[in-house]
Amino acid sequence: MPPIATTIQTQSGRHVELIAPSACDIRWHDICHALANICRFTGHTRRFYSVAEHSVLVALLVKETPKAVPYALIHDAHEAYINDLSLPFKQVIREINPDAWNSIKAIQEGFDIAIHAAAGLTYPAPDKIAKLVKQADHTALLIESRDLMTYLVHNPQNISVPAKKIKNSPPANAGYTLMQHFQMYLPRLADRGAVA
Repeated sequence: MPPIATTIQTQSGRHVELIAPSACDIRWHDICHALANICRFTGHTRRFYSVAEHSVLVALLVKETPKAVPYALIHDAHEAYINDLSLPFKQVIREINPDAWNSIKAIQEGFDIAIHAAAGLTYPAPDKIAKLVKQADHTALLIESRDLMTYLVHNPQNISVPAKKIKNSPPANAGYTLMQHFQMYLPRLADRGAVA
């Protein structure tokens, strides 16, 4: 039996090591392409809705705090390499096999560290910004479930759901929009005026 590969090939043809990614492995076009083609809610939506669209929505929800916008844009960027795992799936793994969950978290954190470094952002995010992004992520989840699912997700804190509606954006458009936001808001990309 051949050895199990620990690298993935990205859309641009790069091979990225899952166990020890580095900032030089990060290609923003790869992230935009992948996130635009990964559907939220494990695909159980009324229409295709991508992680790229979600990332832009979360950024829009924190726009009143400009320093939070770049962190919001990349809060799920690791999913370009390890996919979008649903919250129920994460909870089940955490319960039945904590060691497996710790391994998944370690791989995710490796990508978060590499992505933040490539973006020119500190990791982890400052506490105040991390909290704001987490709240916006939950608000986005409520908006998305209202507009894209049969039922609204559980809302125990009774958070007010903004009237903002989800617009239909095909994957190519969603990826392009996310790249535009990366170029505007990620420090390393905004400084250079171009993307790798």
